[in-house]
Amino acid sequence: MMSFIASDVLLIHCVVYCILIVISMIPVGLVNPRMMLQDYPKEIQVTVPPKTPKERMQAVFFALPILLIMIGYPVVVSWHYRPGQPYFIYYFSVIWSMMLVFNIFDLLILDWLMFCYITPKFIVIPGTEGHAGYKNYRFHFIGFLKGIFITGIISTLLAGLLSLF
Repeated sequence: MMSFIASDVLLIHCVVYCILIVISMIPVGLVNPRMMLQDYPKEIQVTVPPKTPKERMQAVFFALPILLIMIGYPVVVSWHYRPGQPYFIYYFSVIWSMMLVFNIFDLLILDWLMFCYITPKFIVIPGTEGHAGYKNYRFHFIGFLKGIFITGIISTLLAGLLSLF
């Protein structure tokens, strides 16, 4: 019989996961929010110049720890609590659940509350102060829906790989 990770343990890891991702994202806003320009609504993107080569390089540098946490932490958690035999559905459910919780957190807290409602200065790109695009709740909801699909694909691939071991 296959056993799954306890829901309270999974919830704790989801909270830790969200905190780690937020901590890894803070330097981006503090150094240069333009590194995340591709994640801003199109109406903001068209009002500023494209990213410079330096900003593109910075974005790659700062994205690596974020991606490592986004992919690595759920893999480590699912591997640590794995059942005796590898089960695809187990790995998929743990990884996708953690990514889904972050996707919901990202929509409600980071996007709608912080970006759209509060809009702190450190996320405002110079020259776009007061721009209506910062209040585009629909843009972030569409991103949330895309995130469900993308994390489903990533979770499937990672679960498939873990099931081989």
